[in-house]
Amino acid sequence: GSAGPPTAVDSYKDCFTACLEKGTLRSVVARPLPHRYWNRGIVEDEGEKKQVENMDAFITSDACGKVEYGFVNYHENPVKIYWVNERTGEKIFNQDLGKGERETSFITTFV
Repeated sequence: GSAGPPTAVDSYKDCFTACLEKGTLRSVVARPLPHRYWNRGIVEDEGEKKQVENMDAFITSDACGKVEYGFVNYHENPVKIYWVNERTGEKIFNQDLGKGERETSFITTFV
């Protein structure tokens, strides 16, 4: 099961930060996954406790900044996916995306 939020919160000095994904249901806002908590410099991920020195480091860490995108092709033919270098405009081939949900391609990136 998922660990809940820390219970030893007596004042604002005990506050911690939690990252929420856009669209998180109101009913689960108080119970994000353990790796989404920054508790006075400690982040727990899959049972491993990691020291994260400051909130800026937490916000840009895997716990907060990592997102996954899925690409699905509903056209009849495969689609070529390119990344475009925003500085030069150069198109860089990434992959052929097959048809249908079974051919969904997922990538992980950071925001």
